[in-house]
Amino acid sequence: MKQRNCFINKSKLSLSTQLYTLILTIVSISFIGSQIINVTTTRDYLNQQLQSHAQDTATSLGLSISPYMDKDNIVIAETMISAIFDSGYYQSIILTDLADSVIFSAYNDDYVEGVPSHFMNTNTLAAPIVFSEINDGWDIVATLSVQANTGVSYAKLWQQTRDHFFLSLIISFISLLLAHYIIKAVLAPLARLEQQANLVCQKQFPLIDNTAFTREISSVTTAMNNMVTNIQANFDELNQHAEKLCRQIYIDPLTELGNRKAFDKHFSHLQHTMSHDDQYIIGMVLLPSLNTINAQSGYHAGDEYIKRAVAVIQAIFKPIMITRLFRSHGGSLLFTIKSSDVGSIDICHQLNTQFAMLNSLAYSDGFANVIATSFTQREKLANLLAKLDTLHTQEVSSNKQGIIYTDRTNSPDFGFQQWSHVIDTLVANNEVELVCQPTVMCDANTPLYHEIFSQFLFEKIHLPNSQLFAMAERLNKSEALDKIVLLKLAQLNLTDRFDVIGINLTNQSLHCLEFRDWLTNFYAQNREKLPHLVFEVNEDAVLSSIESSSAFITFVNSLGIKVCIDHFGSSFTSFKYLKGLNIQYLKIDGSYIRHLDVEPENNTFIQAITHIAHSVGIKVLAAHIESESIFNLIKALNCDAAQGIYIHQQFELAKSSHAMTYATIEESMQP
Repeated sequence: MKQRNCFINKSKLSLSTQLYTLILTIVSISFIGSQIINVTTTRDYLNQQLQSHAQDTATSLGLSISPYMDKDNIVIAETMISAIFDSGYYQSIILTDLADSVIFSAYNDDYVEGVPSHFMNTNTLAAPIVFSEINDGWDIVATLSVQANTGVSYAKLWQQTRDHFFLSLIISFISLLLAHYIIKAVLAPLARLEQQANLVCQKQFPLIDNTAFTREISSVTTAMNNMVTNIQANFDELNQHAEKLCRQIYIDPLTELGNRKAFDKHFSHLQHTMSHDDQYIIGMVLLPSLNTINAQSGYHAGDEYIKRAVAVIQAIFKPIMITRLFRSHGGSLLFTIKSSDVGSIDICHQLNTQFAMLNSLAYSDGFANVIATSFTQREKLANLLAKLDTLHTQEVSSNKQGIIYTDRTNSPDFGFQQWSHVIDTLVANNEVELVCQPTVMCDANTPLYHEIFSQFLFEKIHLPNSQLFAMAERLNKSEALDKIVLLKLAQLNLTDRFDVIGINLTNQSLHCLEFRDWLTNFYAQNREKLPHLVFEVNEDAVLSSIESSSAFITFVNSLGIKVCIDHFGSSFTSFKYLKGLNIQYLKIDGSYIRHLDVEPENNTFIQAITHIAHSVGIKVLAAHIESESIFNLIKALNCDAAQGIYIHQQFELAKSSHAMTYATIEESMQP
C-alpha cells in the first residue's frame, strides 16, 4: 500500500488571498475607470459649454452694440462690452473694424486659483474664439470676437473630479467591507474543512458543524464529515481487530498480564538490547496452594487467589519502571528486573516478606514462593527456566515457608555517586562515538533514513548503553546524554553525506520542557549543519504520558523533525493511542521479526499493524532483518522499510566518506 505525504504547500496562494486580490483588482479597475469616465465626460461637457456660451455672448452682445457703432456713441458700445467682460467668464473680447483695426479689446490672464497645474496639463480645456458681425443697417461695420475664460471651467472640472473621487472612494470602501464579510462568511467553513483535513493527517478524526450557507460548500462539508466518519470507523475496526488478536495471542484474560508468549518476546527483546556486560534478574513466583483451593473452593476462588497475588506483586514493583510481570500458566508468574538497579535484590526480599505475611490456614501450602537468578546476554531462556525449577525444588524440599533464593553475582561496578560522576564527565568531555545503520525502503532499496547509535567512552572504555541509560534515567541525567549526541552530530556536519538521520531519544527528553527550549535554540543555531532529523522514541516512554508525548511530537513536527515510535508492540497494549499522535513512522519490535518464519501468529499481528498504520498515513518499519527469508516476508506483509544486518552492517559515522547509495545497499544485500 503506497502512502502519500500529507502536508500543505505553503508556497501556493490561499483561496482568500486570490479572492481578495480579484476583488481589489475589480474595485480598483472600476474606481479608476469611473474617474476617467467622469473627467472625460465633464471635460467634454465643459468644452461644449465654453463654445456655446461664447457664441451666445458674441451674438447677443453684437446685436446690443449695433446701434452704437457711430463715433458719437462708440463709448456706449465699449461700456456695454466692458460690463459683460467684467463678469469674469471671458478670456478675451475684441472689437475690430473692417480694416482689422482694434476698436476695443479686453483680456484676462491664464492663472486659475486652487487648481493644480498638473491637472490642467493633463485635462486640457479648449475655449474656441467665436465671431459675430456688427451691422449698421444693411452694412457690416465691425467684427466682435469672444473667447470664454477656461479658469472657471477648470475650477468646476477640478471640484467635480474631487467630489466624484471621494464619493467613489467611500463607495469602494463600503463595497470592499461588504465583500470582506461575505468572503469571510464563505471561507469560514472552508477554513474548518482545511483544519479538519490537517487533523486527519495528524491521526485525529473530528467532525465539524455544517453551518455553511453556500450550497456547494455545504455539500463538501457533508462529504468530508462522511469521509472522516468512515476513516474513523475503519480505524476503530482495525484497532479492535488488532487488539483482539493481541489479547488472544499475548494477554492473559484473568490478570490482564502478558502470557508466556508475551514473556518470550519480552525476553528476546531484552537480550537483543543488552550489551555483553549487562545483567538482569529473572524471577518466578509460584502459587503452591492454587490446586488445593481450586479443588476445595472452586475455580472462582482460585482466580481470586491469583489476582490477589498479582496485586501484591504489582504494588511492590510499581516504583520500578523497568520491571515487567507476566503470567506463564496456572499459578506461575515470571518477572524481570535490571540487576544494575541497586534495589533489585531488595525487591525480591520484599516480595518474599510480603508473601510470608499472607501465609494462613487458607493457603495450606503457603501463599507464594519467590525464586530468582541473574542472567546475561548469552544465556538461553530454556536453561534459565530449568534452573529456576531446580532452585524451587531445592528450596521446597528444605523449607516450606518460601525462602527466596537469589544468585547474587556480579554486583554493579558503580554506585549512584560513581555513576553520577561518570555521566557528568561524559557530558563535560563530549566523549561519544557515533555509529550508523540505514533503514531501507523495501520497494526501492534506497535509504529512508540512517539511524544513529551512540557509544559512550569513560577512560577510553566503552560503557554498556543499557546500563548507562538506565542509571542516567534514575539520576535524571539522560537528557544530557541526548544533548551530547545532537551536539556531536552538528559538529560532524553531515549534510553533504546524509539526507535524513534518525536519533534515539530517552524518556526524560521526551517529557522535559527544558529540553524543548534547548532544542529550539540548538536547531536554530545548527539547522544548516544538520540533515533532516527523525527522533525515535520508545513505545513505553510514549505510553507513560500520552498527553506529554503528543505535545512533544507536535513541537518537533513544527521544527520539521519527524517522529518514529520504536519497539512498537513490545508493550502489548491497545493501538488506540496512535489516533492522537502525529507520528510518521512505526518500527515494529524485533521480537516479532526475528522468528517470523517459524512463528506464524506474528504474521497476522504485523499485518494488523500495517493495516492500522497505513490507514492513518504512518509508514511501518521492520528492525532486526537478519536473513533474506525474513526480508521477503516483511515485504509481503506490506512493511515500508527494513533495517538489520542483512540490509547493512553498522558503520562508524565519522569515518563514512559518502552517503548510502542504491548500489552499496544492493551490494550489501547480496547473499
